[in-house]
Amino acid sequence: MISIKEQEKTSMDREELVRLHIDQRIKSLGRELTDEETDRVSRYIDYLLNSFITRNFLAYENEELVGWLGVMNVKSVTILIWEDHPIIFSDSNKELIALELIQSCIKCANMKNVENVRIFTIESEERRPRYQELKQYFLQAGMKQTHTVLCMKNQLTPDIIRDVSINYDYHVESMNLQDRQLLMDCYMEIFAESYDNFTNSLDSKEYKVWNFTLDAKMTEDSRVIKKDKEIIAISRVVDYGDFMELGPIGVLPDHRGKGLGNVLMEECLASLLEQDKTNTYLEVDISNTPAIKLYDKYGFKEVSKKHGFLWRATEYKE
Repeated sequence: MISIKEQEKTSMDREELVRLHIDQRIKSLGRELTDEETDRVSRYIDYLLNSFITRNFLAYENEELVGWLGVMNVKSVTILIWEDHPIIFSDSNKELIALELIQSCIKCANMKNVENVRIFTIESEERRPRYQELKQYFLQAGMKQTHTVLCMKNQLTPDIIRDVSINYDYHVESMNLQDRQLLMDCYMEIFAESYDNFTNSLDSKEYKVWNFTLDAKMTEDSRVIKKDKEIIAISRVVDYGDFMELGPIGVLPDHRGKGLGNVLMEECLASLLEQDKTNTYLEVDISNTPAIKLYDKYGFKEVSKKHGFLWRATEYKE
């Protein structure tokens, strides 16, 4: 008999979670973890409990903890399941435990009148079996796959900068100096009809929350291109400590085909190189061939894929 308990993050047993995650990771990899990997698991749990996860669903069988699903609320329009969840700590009844956890999360969304439950999960060569396992859980729970993005990394070196020129009609400025509403207007026009299948999957309420955000982590390396006073291209850079993430990057439709994407990339990457911030990362929809070619040109290589799954109240009934 599987029972589910819902808990605030403050009541979670950190040490137990670390131990169970280490055990689960050993089973997944088929080997013991290195000291560095063990430390990474510990720091990962601290990160989840201290910053991301706001609520937990815990599965018990005979009073033993056998599964964990951690979630956060995205401004009351979406419940977001953390990547790599549900974590199942038992070798038996894994599918049942996962189903009970996900369905408990969906019931919670219903009670709170939240229409969307989402999950983004990673697939790499090493983690492909784990991804296939999670995908099965999500589909069995009634979720549908919405999109796939390529996760690309680059270790910057000076030789990637080609000093591309820009037409005199255009000029580059810092994104931080721009009017926020004008930035939002530019973003929405750039991606109104895009290759971004995640954006296409958003409902009207989510669209206001999930799209381009101007948060405090946006660095001085972020750039825009303007023609006169109009913002016609954007490239944001966000500092995540261990790496710098680029994106969104885009040019208004009427100004494409003029090499402005190259200019944006070089401006941002040159700024990062000057500060020795060489560990860079970005995500791009798998169907966005022009953007992928641009990123590949500047040395970004695929390291994994990230898949999105969605349960929406208006589409599914219990």
